[in-house]
Amino acid sequence: MSAQVGKMQIIRGYGSGKESVMGKIQSLSQLRRNTEKDEEEALSDWESFSRAVGIAVSRIGELKEHLRDMMPVPVESCLEDMLSFLRSRDFLAETRDMIDGGISATAAVEHIGAEQESDAVVGEVCLLLLGILQGDSVEYTPDEGIVIALCRETLDVTAILPIVRAEISGLVCVGDENCLARKIAESLRLPSLFVSAEDADNIHSDERVILSPERGMLIVDPDIGAVDEFLSEIRESDSDEPSGTFFGEKIYRVLDLKMQQSRGLIVDVGKSERAEEELFVVYRRVAERVGRGYGTVVVRAGEELYEHLRAVARAAVYGRLSVAVSARSADDFELVRETFSCVCEELLREGREFEESVSIGAAMDTACGALLVDRIAERADFLLIDTESLIGVQSDSEGDKATERLLRVVFSIGGGKIGRLTALGDMRLLREKIEKIFSESSAEPPRCLLSGK
Repeated sequence: MSAQVGKMQIIRGYGSGKESVMGKIQSLSQLRRNTEKDEEEALSDWESFSRAVGIAVSRIGELKEHLRDMMPVPVESCLEDMLSFLRSRDFLAETRDMIDGGISATAAVEHIGAEQESDAVVGEVCLLLLGILQGDSVEYTPDEGIVIALCRETLDVTAILPIVRAEISGLVCVGDENCLARKIAESLRLPSLFVSAEDADNIHSDERVILSPERGMLIVDPDIGAVDEFLSEIRESDSDEPSGTFFGEKIYRVLDLKMQQSRGLIVDVGKSERAEEELFVVYRRVAERVGRGYGTVVVRAGEELYEHLRAVARAAVYGRLSVAVSARSADDFELVRETFSCVCEELLREGREFEESVSIGAAMDTACGALLVDRIAERADFLLIDTESLIGVQSDSEGDKATERLLRVVFSIGGGKIGRLTALGDMRLLREKIEKIFSESSAEPPRCLLSGK
């Protein structure tokens, strides 16, 4: 996995390159790229077995080549023993005799495995051959988000390599502490937890989890206390990275530019298809954590506004929440206020708990909204300007200049109408540019907060 991908996953889920990861459980079968075996001419059992041996030798050789210098001596020795057994005359002759006697290739391999169950090398070879004979695919495709793969069956050693290439953030697999697959995973620095078959049966796909291999724990549907404890142990020294993730969503720390103190959190769920109840759980956890600060929910254009506003109104009972909604014009923003009033009336009729006094701000993430900032600022409780969305992907030098120009435009147009502003983007760059603009201005600056990377 590249350093760039690793860094991205650390930001999104504190996953890659660490002993612990957090994300969503997915069955290994969900990650398969090839689910059906290609049609081929019917082979005899001996031909099928010979083909499986050839594939097994090839896979072991590929694994050895990939591990090379990082492979521990005991693992290397075991792989060599597996190759020797695969090529041994006794093994091939015994299998041929059983096949000639009318036993299928699969049954022959199962028999040899059971007959020599105390021999770890034989067990590994038979497991590998059975998977190949049964047509198991070893190609996996990466998935969106932070994914922890779940394999309910004992994993053969060569299957670890394609799992690593699929760039998952961790693996939960059946096996004991001495199994070779575990040692291979450790050599490849894949965060892995090997559990019993009974424990694996109790895990369900699509659950949100914290995987902590060094503790030997899988925390399912973690509450906020577990998330905070987990993050406090693995958070890097760079305090400008996101404060954490709940259900895989970004949670950014908000910094008061003047006081240089934390003033809350921003949650930006992006264009997800989460139902109201899922959003409510995320927003409630943010509300419970903000303390004296504010938790600000960002709702982008094109998202289901009504679902988000209902979830925010309900979650705000547990702590101070505000919402910043994309607005291209003053009329757009007025519609947001009207929608929130409708939401409150609906929740009242349903008899649900909700908070009516939620601050409603405007998220400036389009050029149109930024140019109409004076009109929107008259109606919004606060403004959130997303510099990354407005500026786009540019070189460092171009992004530096564009950020300063953008902030100058917003301040010059908005003037004294901006009461509170949150700038979302590169916190170091924002701090430098905003302080520069404030120092050159004789006007009283708005209360300014920073958030982002």
